[in-house]
Amino acid sequence: MHARRLLISSLQRRSQQQCLQQSSIPRIAIVRCGSQTAYRGATWCSRNLVGRVACDRWFHTTHIKRDGSSDSRSDLSPYYRNTLGQLPRQANDMDRPYPSTTEDGYYTISFYSFFAIPESRLQALRDKIQNEWGKDLNIVGRIYIYDQGINAQLSIPEDNVEELRKWLEDNHTFTGRIPPFNWAIEHRRAFKSLHVRVRPLVATDIPLSLETLSREPEYLQPDEWERELRDLDKDALLVDMRNNYEYRIGRFENAVCPDVDTFREEMKVVRDMCKTRDQPIYMYCTGGIRCSIAGAILKSEGHTNVKTLQGGVVAYGKYVRNNPNKQLSIFRGKNFTFDKRLGEEVTTDILSKCDQCGGECDTFTNCANTSCNLLFVQCSKCAEKHHRTCGTKLCIKRAQMSHEELVKDRMGPIWNYHLRVRPEKVFDEHGVAQSNRIKH
Repeated sequence: MHARRLLISSLQRRSQQQCLQQSSIPRIAIVRCGSQTAYRGATWCSRNLVGRVACDRWFHTTHIKRDGSSDSRSDLSPYYRNTLGQLPRQANDMDRPYPSTTEDGYYTISFYSFFAIPESRLQALRDKIQNEWGKDLNIVGRIYIYDQGINAQLSIPEDNVEELRKWLEDNHTFTGRIPPFNWAIEHRRAFKSLHVRVRPLVATDIPLSLETLSREPEYLQPDEWERELRDLDKDALLVDMRNNYEYRIGRFENAVCPDVDTFREEMKVVRDMCKTRDQPIYMYCTGGIRCSIAGAILKSEGHTNVKTLQGGVVAYGKYVRNNPNKQLSIFRGKNFTFDKRLGEEVTTDILSKCDQCGGECDTFTNCANTSCNLLFVQCSKCAEKHHRTCGTKLCIKRAQMSHEELVKDRMGPIWNYHLRVRPEKVFDEHGVAQSNRIKH
């Protein structure tokens, strides 16, 4: 028995040495802490990383404190992960507790992280995610990867959530770099299929670098955010970093939303709003990434007091749902979502009106004619009356055509983007899109 233990110990040391020799990881110190084996000054060593087991598979591999760093995950940026942070004892525990309800067996989640990915590896990584997440894990959604990290919005079968986390921690590109998943407020399959694209994580008005993104704003948890907003300084600026149509159906009280259609346009307006470099700036968006980027840009330009809601309206909506006995929510209405749901309820307040009849309504829809695809608020009565379209004869006709007929009679987009999201510029007084703007 003693000889067997010596043999196992020898094999473990040899495996560890071979792993370090074969990988590009710098020389590290191996430390055994009770039932754990840890590596100082290196990335988490996955069994899939170099094809050899870096340590006894009976031991859990994790980070330990680096020299001059903190032991606590809370002291690390949740999103800027250029250097790896501390992993939990079991990686999938990061994402618990799971939501208790889902309409169709799918959870809707999002996450993003800023870290370097070599440009030469982006296309291969994109293909791997498209194939393995789509086919093996049955994930649907929208993923952007770039040389600055990843931005993902997904719907995933509830049985595969842990598998996704294991996949991320087993892939050396993502190991230790993806924060806990941001669970949606309402769950169902929100996307038709999976699309993975190599493109900037968010379109901005200036070139971005990881150095700029490292200058993140101060992140506030939902309870901290609420507490500070209830006692907001009169000189503070509360900015809704979403688009005007998102603001239309739900918003925080006293927030200002620039009257723009894209994030790229919004930054110039926000700069103009700021009176001084030390003015307190509070900003929020849907899930957080736009504010992480906007806050980093403002801080890199010299603004010193920039705060944002960690996890965005999604996180605050869950906070409201999980605290039914708390004071009234300071967010009213719905959180707009860029998926089939087109919104999830935070409170029952209805802040908008149907674009066709003017009745109280906060349900967004797209015109059923996909060539039109106009984004507007439509009540159930108008949806029935206009066959779920914007009301033009052309759109009603095309909405009733079969797929085969539409393929034979292909039609390009009717509206440019800025008109497609501005129903007030398109509808006439009868609630029908103005036919003189339509290209036949």
